[in-house]
Amino acid sequence: MPFLPLSFFNRPPEVVAPALLGQELTHTLPNSTTLSGLIVEAEAYHAQNDPAAHSARGPTPATCALRMGPGTLYIHPMRAYVGMDIVTAHGSVLLRGILPRQGFPPHTPALHGPGKLCRTLQITKEHYGLNITDETSPLRLFAHPAPPPASIQTTPRIGITKNKEALLRFTIREEEWG
Repeated sequence: MPFLPLSFFNRPPEVVAPALLGQELTHTLPNSTTLSGLIVEAEAYHAQNDPAAHSARGPTPATCALRMGPGTLYIHPMRAYVGMDIVTAHGSVLLRGILPRQGFPPHTPALHGPGKLCRTLQITKEHYGLNITDETSPLRLFAHPAPPPASIQTTPRIGITKNKEALLRFTIREEEWG
């Protein structure tokens, strides 16, 4: 399977987020072990006029990755862990859930929550600012066929207090994960 190209991320976040569903996130660890999972949940955040977006606070040293261009990884604190956004044109997409594949015991359940996803895939603040489309990046996305549109749910984002009614959370219905 080919990797997702830079052009995939050079679109608005509300287009990229549902398009990421069913794609395979891989992390090649320093010991050459590969961990991977199919993305089953993602949320879109707009760079402008979205009070829930980290960019809404204006430019800060902590958010400079959000201005580094499509495909850039924005790793940010989330309670005791970190979360990972992928920068898109005009925003970013927070990865919220994966269905584990490579490097996990058979029948490992889906990982929901950005902190759990990053902790399990061993994504840390050291990955901040990497570009997921760079062929030397340890984090990459393999292209897979898109799930059928009827299998995708669109709901309000969760775990936020601002603009929480926006229908910018995209998930694959659990019965479709097969």
